[in-house]
Amino acid sequence: MKLSIFNSVSFLAVATLFAGAAAAENRADLTQNGTSNNTLIQQITTTNGGAINPRNATAIVNQSDNRNSAAVTQSGLSETARITQRANDNRAQIDQVGSVSSYSQIDQESSANRAQTTQNGSLAVSYVRQLGGTDNNALVSQDSRSFSNLFQNGSYNSADVTQTDNGENDSTISQSGNGNYSLVMQNAGDHQSFITQNGDGNGADVRQFGATDAAYSSIVQTGAANQGTVRQQ
Repeated sequence: MKLSIFNSVSFLAVATLFAGAAAAENRADLTQNGTSNNTLIQQITTTNGGAINPRNATAIVNQSDNRNSAAVTQSGLSETARITQRANDNRAQIDQVGSVSSYSQIDQESSANRAQTTQNGSLAVSYVRQLGGTDNNALVSQDSRSFSNLFQNGSYNSADVTQTDNGENDSTISQSGNGNYSLVMQNAGDHQSFITQNGDGNGADVRQFGATDAAYSSIVQTGAANQGTVRQQ
């Protein structure tokens, strides 16, 4: 097991728990610069049919400026989590629970943003980028083989993505402006959703369910107070 920790200000906790001597090459890298930053990295080892998890897990956290908080929990195989936070009062959380070869990345480069990603299953990929403005919120929950790419630039934007039942679902959300909201729910079925919103106070709601057909939706809204809704089942 390799554990590298670099902390220049405040270190809350980094915990790696072992169920046996054969735990394999987990890595946690932490860099913090500023005041009152906190990070918790948990690579929690369990035994499953004689195998020891997590194995080959990687968690990398970089925080600068003040009062940022980051948390990573990993309990699977070959998982990777990356969190980068600049500016002040950001919160980021990545939970990779029993997943295999999943990847999650959160980048927040302005103040008072919130992001949380949960991955259950294998080969899930999630990117969250929140740049500029303040008080943006991102929530992503994925099962196996799902892909999510979420970008927000402005203030008071919110996005919520739920992809379940191992359906190889894809979601891309791009929001620029203030007070925009996107909700995507995809269940089974190899569905695809693309949302682009530029302006203020726009809303998009996409729900695509069912394993029989692969549904596709695209919403593009520019201006203010537009509302787009898609239901495919």
